[in-house]
Amino acid sequence: MFLRRLFNTGRKKLIVTGAGKDRIGIVKDITGIIFDEDGNISDSRMTKLENNFALMVLVDIPEKNYASFQDKIKRSRELFAIHLDATDLHPTPAKTIEIEDYKVFIELVGDDQPGIVYALTQHLAGQGVNIDKIDTFSYSAPMGGCTLFKVKSKVTVNKIIDFEKFKHSLKSLESSLVAEINVYREGEASDSSSSDS
Repeated sequence: MFLRRLFNTGRKKLIVTGAGKDRIGIVKDITGIIFDEDGNISDSRMTKLENNFALMVLVDIPEKNYASFQDKIKRSRELFAIHLDATDLHPTPAKTIEIEDYKVFIELVGDDQPGIVYALTQHLAGQGVNIDKIDTFSYSAPMGGCTLFKVKSKVTVNKIIDFEKFKHSLKSLESSLVAEINVYREGEASDSSSSDS
């Protein structure tokens, strides 16, 4: 399996991050900055955190519009009451890369308690596993009235790591974290009986 990465000349890639008080129209205002500068959103994460709104967006902008785009980003607090930053992304040279790794999805559900995310990410780092994405949220249990904590993560695992051993190492955390952990490879069905929240 091969992945082709093409570097598009004449445009610059940036990661835009930001946070501010949540309000109606905030996404419109942020994406409007990008649209006005002939920019394109290729990937994004936007979420409401209590009464705040946070985002991380991968965009590409024509080089000729780079200065004006950065100026609007710097003035975002004044214009839209949200603080934004834009960081240049290092370009990837055009070449074909053979992918030797595989993707794994991890779902964890347990009692809401401090240290769950740290314990999980510490374990993954110790295995030499790279985290591509991690989402966390709390919700009330259907029965019992307690608060549950859920982690959904996508990670990249080197092919030299046996999947079954990797899965077993994660399952061994269940007792210490008082949680249920479901692990499955990309393309395989999850055996979790819980529905996505």
